[in-house]
Amino acid sequence: MKTLAIIAGKTATVVGGMLGRGSSLPGMIARKIDPELFHKIQLPKQTIVVTGTNGKTTTANMLRHVFETAGLKVVQNTKGANLLSGLLTTLVESTNLSGKVMADVVVLEVDEQTIPQFFQAVTPTHFVIHNFFRDQLDRYGEIDILIDKIEEVIDPTTTLVLNADDPLVRQISFDTNREAIYYGVNQTPYSLEEMSQVREAKFCPNCNRKLAYEFFHYSQLGNYQCECGFGKPACEYAADDVNLKAGTFRVGQTTYKIQYRNLYFIFNAMAVVAMAKEYGIDEAIIQEALATFKIDDGRMETFNFGPHQLLLNLVKNPTGLNQTLDYIKNEADEKVALMMTLNNLAADGQDTSWIWDGDFEQLTQFPLEQFICSGIRAYDLAVRLKYAGVAEDKIVVIEDVAMALETLKQTTATPYLLSTYTALQKTRALLK
Repeated sequence: MKTLAIIAGKTATVVGGMLGRGSSLPGMIARKIDPELFHKIQLPKQTIVVTGTNGKTTTANMLRHVFETAGLKVVQNTKGANLLSGLLTTLVESTNLSGKVMADVVVLEVDEQTIPQFFQAVTPTHFVIHNFFRDQLDRYGEIDILIDKIEEVIDPTTTLVLNADDPLVRQISFDTNREAIYYGVNQTPYSLEEMSQVREAKFCPNCNRKLAYEFFHYSQLGNYQCECGFGKPACEYAADDVNLKAGTFRVGQTTYKIQYRNLYFIFNAMAVVAMAKEYGIDEAIIQEALATFKIDDGRMETFNFGPHQLLLNLVKNPTGLNQTLDYIKNEADEKVALMMTLNNLAADGQDTSWIWDGDFEQLTQFPLEQFICSGIRAYDLAVRLKYAGVAEDKIVVIEDVAMALETLKQTTATPYLLSTYTALQKTRALLK
């Protein structure tokens, strides 16, 4: 049954590729033939799972780039298919007929809601947890419920690699009394004493007192502590001397350079540095890989766009939106034109109320030429901008994405494009 399921999955991969079908179909077919196939696949000695609300795709892709730069063969769900069928597709494509994955290391980004099911079938050697932000409440529910479910399924043999700056991630090791490898970012010139943007963790998960912060990076990430003893732990891997203009940071005595100058990318890179060093990758190789890593999946991706370079970025929750707007504000030396495509299909989350938690008010501080609202819920976005104080003559509503892009191309300002999940690949295809 196992061999038949693998053959069927591999065949479906070839046929699906010819027909342009999605990357989850082979896994669906294989599971139908053998529901226990996950348990029967032989993984390599190192299997790394990356999860979190924001950054898991970029982190997994970057980690793969580091390993491949080191000469290792890596299996990874590069297409971002991070639910059960997509994950099985990735593994089936990489096995021989006996079910052995032919690679040195497996790197899988896994949707945080899928972790409880996935860990019942697969035990990773390392579990990297980035952050927890409020995201698609109609699908995920509240964060504390999700964290409880994840805590219940982590195997004692799995090594935790945790973002120490997020108290919700720190909660995982605190609640389970587990040792962990921690990465984080020390105070930077961009750190804040107060945080007005959405914060998911204002209260201690241990005693419910209000957490005290020495400083914030963004949202609830920062240096936090509580009088009960809960607080940010010491980090084995911590970024110092962060310089966003130069795109550099230092870990110990080693300085790393990256191509994407924003703080949340520094956190992505720190997870990669921690995991790569734990694996034993040479520092020089990590430096080279981080410096040459380029994103091509709609996360901080650039395109030639008329006389300009256009930046495209996925936004799907208030924290990601706020960080993208902060980045644009810091980069904008001249007039900017923004376009945002807001959909509310099932994969986006049908509840778009999250845009009211986004800090659109900061747009009033931008050298903003226009803001084009596109997508299924374009008018909801326009209303939000009006309440944020954006001048009505700068708000343009064009629901059709292709037409909106044509309008954006006419601008003389530097263009930026934000997109929710289901519009992202269509938008990328139009840009290409």
